[in-house]
Parts: sequence; C-alpha cells; structure tokens
Amino acid sequence: MVWQGEAGRSVSPIFFRNDDVTDLTSQLQQVTTLFLEEGLPLHHSVIPQQATADLVGWLGKLAADHPTLIGVDLHGWDHETIKNLPEFGAHVPEAVQREHLQRGGRWMSERFGSNFSGILVPPHNSYNRTTVRILDELGFRGLSGWARMQSPLMRIAQPALYGLNKGELWAWNGKRFPGSHIVQCSITIDPVVDYRSKTFRSVEDVIANLDSSEGAIQGIGLHAWLFEDGQMDWLRRFLRQMRGRTVVRMSDIVAAAWAQTQTNP
Repeated sequence: MVWQGEAGRSVSPIFFRNDDVTDLTSQLQQVTTLFLEEGLPLHHSVIPQQATADLVGWLGKLAADHPTLIGVDLHGWDHETIKNLPEFGAHVPEAVQREHLQRGGRWMSERFGSNFSGILVPPHNSYNRTTVRILDELGFRGLSGWARMQSPLMRIAQPALYGLNKGELWAWNGKRFPGSHIVQCSITIDPVVDYRSKTFRSVEDVIANLDSSEGAIQGIGLHAWLFEDGQMDWLRRFLRQMRGRTVVRMSDIVAAAWAQTQTNP
C-alpha cells in the first residue's frame, strides 16, 4: 500500500491510538478536545467491563457527531491478567480468547453500533495466531498491537514464531495477517519514557522518529490518564507539529487494505 501526498510524493501516514479508556475523566476530555481543535483523528480503545455509563454516553455521542475524527475500538474485555500474563496470547486457551472476544464485540456493537471500528487493541499488545483467527471468524476487521523495531535475527525468527502460534507478528502494518481478512494497524512509537513518573520524550525526538520512516505507516500510542497539566502542554505542542502531515484514523488504514484487496485479489 502506497500513501501519497502532493506531487505524488510518498508520505508517512500517522494515526493516534488512546488506550485504557474506562472513565469520563477531565484528562480524557482535554486530550480529545485538543485533537478536535486541530482537526486530527483519534481512536479511543475501550475496556468494556470497566467502562462507566457516563463514558459510554459521552463517547457514543462524540463518535456520532465527529465520525471522521473519532474511532472507537475494543481494548480486550476486562484487561485483567491470566496467570499474571496478558488477556490474550499463546498462554490463553482458545475457548477463553473466543469468549472474551465474543462478549467484547457484542458489547461494543450494542453501545456504539456502526461507530465501533471492528478493531481489537489487545491489552499489553499481546496476541497470537489463534487470536487473529478468532477475530476473523467473528467478523472483526483489524488488530492494533505494537510494531516493534526488529533486529535482523528477529526479522527471520518472529514470523516463524507467529506461524507456530507462539507470538505476535510485528511490522505488518497496512497488510492482512497471512491467511486472514484481519488488517494490522499497530503503533510504532510510544512517546512515554517512564509511566510511573509520567515523563515523555521530547517533541523534537518523537518528530525525528517519525521523519526517519518515510512511506511507512506510523502509529503513536497514547494514554490520556498520563496527561496532567504539564504533559497537556507537551501534547498541544506536539499536535501543532502534525499540521500539514497525513494523519488518518486506524479504520482508514483498515479500509484501504480491504479496498486494495478488492482491486487486486
């Protein structure tokens, strides 16, 4: 998939994903307002079992009022660990994964209708080939994990591990998982240095990271609960740097991959 800007120049499409959405907090509302003021798309990843009625009402109206700017994703069912490990992945029995995805998908569809993106954001970015297969069988459209930078050795080993159902498939953005209809639209950049102290990389450092990957799909992971007053200034400055760049929704990446497949089966 090739994204083009002015004069046919290859550009790096960027998307933003905000995880751990459960409560209607002031931080969540302020972060969303900053994106709307800049006219930039933002996907919110909701944890159904922890979501409050106020959050559901607010986000449902927001998505209905701003369908081209707001996406709504499934962030697991409960975000709880299983044997001290993430909710999805090779350590989780297929029946458990299926039950969580069925329940979560039904919950999202009942509350957000067509504004639910059909994208799973697996907690802790953990999943395996079984997760992807179940998503496909249940009619989901995409999966957004973490597209890690790979060493030469891992570029060889990691697809084999995924094929053996042992781990994730990295660096697959904008493409369907092998043998599946599910499109990967994973984040590539985490601007946080330390979650405990709520410290961020510099705006300049993140921008340099974006500019080093021309033509590749770039996803930026956010957590609204991290943004207190000082960090809100960081986000405001960063979003201003997005002016003139190709910022899309995760669902746009999924739709583009589906359209390309229809054109070139």
